[in-house]
Amino acid sequence: IIITVKCIVSYFRPKENMIVDALICAIYNDGLLVNAYDRQKILVPFKTYEEGDILGMKVGDTISVKITAVRYIDHKFSCLGVIV
Repeated sequence: IIITVKCIVSYFRPKENMIVDALICAIYNDGLLVNAYDRQKILVPFKTYEEGDILGMKVGDTISVKITAVRYIDHKFSCLGVIV
């Protein structure tokens, strides 16, 4: 028996200084939580932007984020970023 399997694989491996378009998931007092490519959540701390930078933004909006820190622990990536 011969079985031929075809598949398409897409992956996202975050790296420092990478710029991605991300969807705003939540807005907290401590910062924004955004989702890149439906795969990776990125925290944008409040101290990295001015309040006016996010004025009028709401959950569901798309913004550009530069990844500033990446950590890999227990087979998962954690990312911090800034608004570009």
